[in-house]
Amino acid sequence: MLRSSIISFKGLRASPNAIGTKLSMYKLVSINATIPISQGRSMATKADGEQTKKSKKSTLTKDLKDAKSTFKKLKEEHRKKQFALEEKVKERKLQEKIKERKLKDKVKERKLEEKEKKQKKKELAEITKNFRKLGAYPMFVKTKKGSKQSLADSAKEFNLLSTDEKEKYRQLADEYNEKMEKIYLPKPKSPGNKYSRYISEHYVKDDRPFAEVSKSLSESWKRLSKEEQESYSPSAEELSQYKADYEKWLQERKSNIESLKENPL
Repeated sequence: MLRSSIISFKGLRASPNAIGTKLSMYKLVSINATIPISQGRSMATKADGEQTKKSKKSTLTKDLKDAKSTFKKLKEEHRKKQFALEEKVKERKLQEKIKERKLKDKVKERKLEEKEKKQKKKELAEITKNFRKLGAYPMFVKTKKGSKQSLADSAKEFNLLSTDEKEKYRQLADEYNEKMEKIYLPKPKSPGNKYSRYISEHYVKDDRPFAEVSKSLSESWKRLSKEEQESYSPSAEELSQYKADYEKWLQERKSNIESLKENPL
């Protein structure tokens, strides 16, 4: 009976498929040793537990690996999204800077255009201004240019001059005026608009006041039909000729004034 409760084997070697099954199902190999059946069962249970631990560990390792892989992917996606967002912000800032720069350039360009426009307007005013003739006293003051004498003192000094001395300055003024009139050539006469041409043609100087004559002409002009009013408009040839004469006059004036600045009288 004792021997029937003992299992003889040289060493317990169980195939992996045998672990965790009932004792009657084990395929044991005898290795010159004997152990009680209860101890064999305990060993089988222990082996089964170790295998379960290994299986759980393997599962946890795989889950951890998968989790790390997933985290890595999510991290990479987040990095790409963050990079794309940063690039978008950089692009927006760059566009804002470009827009601001264009606005500044536009303002600068406008200011430059306004400056050039003012300069051209000033030059045109200088070129086209009418020449005012000088008399004896202005010529006397002109000869005093550079001195610190006030106009009041100049006037007192001029009034103390004799008639012959004043005549001398009058002659100087006439000579000066003659030279300046060659520089400041008279502006070509404009053909005028239709109303001014009508007034010029129908104006009659009589005993009536100027205001009354002007009112009468204005009323008669208003009574004309549009076709009759248009008949007083300057022709295309007249306008073209005036434009050519004006441009020629403008260039001559400009050239003369530049020469005068280089060689003042």
